[in-house]
Amino acid sequence: MRLHQTKLDRFTTYAKFQEFISHLETIPTTANFVVSGGAIILEFEPVNAPLVYYYTDIDNVANKPIIAVGRDCEVTTKLTDWDQDQLELKRILSWGV
Repeated sequence: MRLHQTKLDRFTTYAKFQEFISHLETIPTTANFVVSGGAIILEFEPVNAPLVYYYTDIDNVANKPIIAVGRDCEVTTKLTDWDQDQLELKRILSWGV
């Protein structure tokens, strides 16, 4: 299965940016990610590709997201060669550990 790649940037607040990074660090097997400046470059299985990221299923039901794309940040699926190289480097380092 091919992994989906996106870049989240232009976060509305730095606190929301930090909160989402902290959340991603708790689920390292679900997503490979790289923080670059004010952006997060993500790589994940398409089955785990919601446009709103929730902490739990209960938060999903209550509609209390960690971030909502289009509201808390912007997203693009057109990654530059540099972005893709950063993901590749992270993948190599993660598998080598």
